[in-house]
Amino acid sequence: MAISVLMVDAALVSAANADPDARDLDTLFGGMGSHQVAQTAATVACPGPGALSGENMVVPRRCQGTFPFGSGSPVGVQYYYPADIDRLGKVPAVVFTPGILADPGFYDAMFRQWASYGFIVAVSFDYLNTLSEMQFAGLGALKERDLDPGSPLAGRVDFRRILLAGQSAGGGSALLASNIAPRFRALDPAFRVVGSLALEPGPLAVTNFVPTPTLIIQNARDSVVPAGGWVDWYQYPGLHEAPAYVATRKAVTHTDVENALLALNGEHSLALAWLLTVGMGDPIASRFFTGPDWKLPDEPNYADVRRNSKADEWQL
Repeated sequence: MAISVLMVDAALVSAANADPDARDLDTLFGGMGSHQVAQTAATVACPGPGALSGENMVVPRRCQGTFPFGSGSPVGVQYYYPADIDRLGKVPAVVFTPGILADPGFYDAMFRQWASYGFIVAVSFDYLNTLSEMQFAGLGALKERDLDPGSPLAGRVDFRRILLAGQSAGGGSALLASNIAPRFRALDPAFRVVGSLALEPGPLAVTNFVPTPTLIIQNARDSVVPAGGWVDWYQYPGLHEAPAYVATRKAVTHTDVENALLALNGEHSLALAWLLTVGMGDPIASRFFTGPDWKLPDEPNYADVRRNSKADEWQL
């Protein structure tokens, strides 16, 4: 498994040293964490038409060279993780599926941020990235790496803290897989999904049986997954088994999350705060989601922030 290590600028903000009373998500969770990052596939500037986003043609992107953005296989799993993982004990893992026809490298900045905060990120992709099988593939590959004595992830994956995530079609696949999250324990009793994250999820996903805390993020300028569409018609209303949230980022498009510059990456700070809440029980991040005075509705960059009755009662 080829590995490249990327340095993290220690001057960037992390939740560990930010002002806990700051109200702005982007201030608290907009930068990198304290860990250097290792990844199993190098990223380069996307070639040709892949260099800029399809929606507004202004977002610079990175690629890992999977077809059609290179000669690499359009099917596989790649990993991001803390470079010092051998000193961290067991680490929570995010199984992420990209959007339809997307190269995994499109999300490189966001994945590196998550890994710098102490998460393993398993990126499961098959070009279409639509069905729940993607999450199964990612989780199965993680188990193989955990059991492989030659892997840097050997014995490091905390399967009691698995998070399912994705964007666009991949966001839909994460919601579909979340419906059957308890069945992962039939594969291994240690598997436990603690949360789900859907960024602009596709319309194929229903949510009526999702038993895990879930956050759906949509964007006000999204022409692919329009705010006020199926997320509001049936996906968020169907989340009644566990704490659930929906938030709309202002002035953001469907592809801002693919920006190679983290600071211009749209909803990355809210996504990180959610992962830290459900994956690590972070007390600063959790203030945005829990308690009667939860802080997310006060965020200046978000509108139409809602949570269900289960979330009203939720305590970490």
